[in-house]
Amino acid sequence: MPEHRPRELSELELGTGVRVLLATIFGSYWDKRELQALLPGAAHRHDDGDELWFDYEIRTHMPPRVRTLGPMSAIKSCGMISGVVTEILEPDGDPVEPLLTDRDALSGGFYELAIQLGPRDDQRLQTALSTVAQVAQIDGPWHVTFSPAPQVKRVSWSVTDLERGQLKGLVRPVGSLQTLCIVVAVREDAGDDWLAVCLPLEALSRIETRVRAFPFGDDGGAESLIWRRPYDDWLAQIGRAVYRGVGFELGAIGFEVSGIVDAESVADGVPDNRGYGVLQPGDQLNYLPATC
Repeated sequence: MPEHRPRELSELELGTGVRVLLATIFGSYWDKRELQALLPGAAHRHDDGDELWFDYEIRTHMPPRVRTLGPMSAIKSCGMISGVVTEILEPDGDPVEPLLTDRDALSGGFYELAIQLGPRDDQRLQTALSTVAQVAQIDGPWHVTFSPAPQVKRVSWSVTDLERGQLKGLVRPVGSLQTLCIVVAVREDAGDDWLAVCLPLEALSRIETRVRAFPFGDDGGAESLIWRRPYDDWLAQIGRAVYRGVGFELGAIGFEVSGIVDAESVADGVPDNRGYGVLQPGDQLNYLPATC
């Protein structure tokens, strides 16, 4: 028998158990987008009045470099310390785009172009990296760390900095709206170099509302191709430029395709029903878009 069994089946007695159950269902064990898929799709707008809305984060200590802002600058803030709105600065004193230090913007997985370059080769990786930065017109890059407080350091589009950590940048993939972009490399010890251009889905959903809970539920179906196609084509354009410069074994476009689709897996043909696009070398580079 439990040491502290409930005296009765009242709401007061069972309240704690109910809260634990709800926390388990709707809390940290659920992907944010899975929960979102269950909610109504109506958007609540607050821009038709005179109110000013902004999010802030409570910090227990002052970041190393901050600047006090006026009230209207609060909309660009990334923190609030003792009631004073602050903005993180780069080492040279320039303000940092808040999206770079927004941890939530990294959630939801990645929509990406993953390029299987071939056997390990520093010069080829450097050329591919430079091509990606130039063709995608990425503003950056930066290394960003979050402990003990957000730190942003301007770095270079070099293999040396790439191997030290993911390179974050800001990009305008479709239209004029800016989102977060991450460039990473995977260098297999006895295998190939991979280079990936990643768009975090949470950050992307802020400029493309149709992302919703993709790739889950109805939001992950064929209808998602309507908004995905322009991003696929943009990523394919980057891939084509890399292929012209250094060649590669395969390019894959879609949700977290890195390590899932490679040249060997599609050597005998690309599936007709596929949720990813493929850039496949042959007599020429063939682009086979996603079909679902």
